Amino acid sequence: MSVLVEDTLEQMIALGDFHEYRDLSDSSAVVLYAAPCAFVPRNNASVVLVGISADQVSALPPDLEARIEAVGCLRVLRPLHGESLRSDLLGIGLIEIPYERWVRAPRAQAADQHVTSYHNRLTSTPSSGDIPGLVILDPASPVRFYRGRWTIPKQQTGNFIARRPQAYGAPLWCYVHLEGGQPQHLLDFPLAHGRWRGCDEAWHLQMAIDALRGQPQEFRLRAVKPETCDLFVYSPIPMWAQRRWEAIGERVDAAGGLMAFRFPDTEIEEESRFARSSMWLEQSSDSV
Repeated sequence: MSVLVEDTLEQMIALGDFHEYRDLSDSSAVVLYAAPCAFVPRNNASVVLVGISADQVSALPPDLEARIEAVGCLRVLRPLHGESLRSDLLGIGLIEIPYERWVRAPRAQAADQHVTSYHNRLTSTPSSGDIPGLVILDPASPVRFYRGRWTIPKQQTGNFIARRPQAYGAPLWCYVHLEGGQPQHLLDFPLAHGRWRGCDEAWHLQMAIDALRGQPQEFRLRAVKPETCDLFVYSPIPMWAQRRWEAIGERVDAAGGLMAFRFPDTEIEEESRFARSSMWLEQSSDSV
């Protein structure tokens, strides 16, 4: 149950139902606030609904609420013939979030440059000493089994994505240098003044680490019906990638994977290129 709650909360944050802010009185603490009710226009004229109503179950009138299509935590509203959803939603007080702002992503760069930038930050931190409860993501483990990649430190030496417990709340994301399984340096995520969540920074960095090891994380394509194709991933993707794919495509059942998105055939080449250039993923050999 705790895993389901954590996964659901992460998805709601990624979509924009909650906003994360760092507590100024405690640099390691993160505070969640419900986002105001808003909508994001998609390329196909439908809209993604985000935010949480403060005073009632839904900010929409009953006729619109009844038409909401929900896939996981994603809520989509499609226009009827001749209907202007944008005007209607603005008229009832929802905020419009421009598509370009909602899917904003970091600048694409080579995997080695990305890893080096974090390595330099890590080595400049003070000695960390022992970190009780530390778990690390083992890059030598199979990239298709995300949950199975987590382990406790043994005799490993190197830099690892990790999580460490805190007194209250979910374990913190971090990057740690180990010598014979003993922590030497620690860099907490998110970075100070960073734009992304701690988990987004960690997942993105692990993608680069896997690519440099010659074992890149994978995506799989599957043609499902005329003019559409499903894209499967096997590890979590950063918020900015999830939002892009939620806006361009549609979330579908991920049987055999961790997440799956359905795209028109006209979009799949560009989104495959995005997966390679921005996340260093490679298309799997079992794509059909």
